[in-house]
Amino acid sequence: MNVGHILLSAERINKSYGYSRILNNVHFELYKGEVLGLAGENGAWKSTLLKILAGVTPADSGTIYWENKEIKIHNPVDATLKGIGMVFQEQNLIPMLPVFENMFLGRQPSLFLQDKRKMVRICEETFAELG
Repeated sequence: MNVGHILLSAERINKSYGYSRILNNVHFELYKGEVLGLAGENGAWKSTLLKILAGVTPADSGTIYWENKEIKIHNPVDATLKGIGMVFQEQNLIPMLPVFENMFLGRQPSLFLQDKRKMVRICEETFAELG
């Protein structure tokens, strides 16, 4: 169901490891307001596609568009600044950190100084929104 305009799209995404091509001319579209599930067997390279979109893994070739404008994603911070993020399936929480610091792990509001008040405020707002 397409509920809005295309927010994120990827065209002709290719990725190889050595002689093995694991993504071959993949096309992906995500519409604004859409909830999309990406399903498949283990080893189907779903996570690799998402890591490419989130700037974790570089594609060998292909084009990514955000709201119909071509973008280059060089790393996860770059992706986040463009509005793209990923929740990884691995649980990399640190038990000795408070919830708000775990929530912002790797994506603190400032690269040099942690703005803890801002992090706590956003965490509280998110929890209130989720009920």
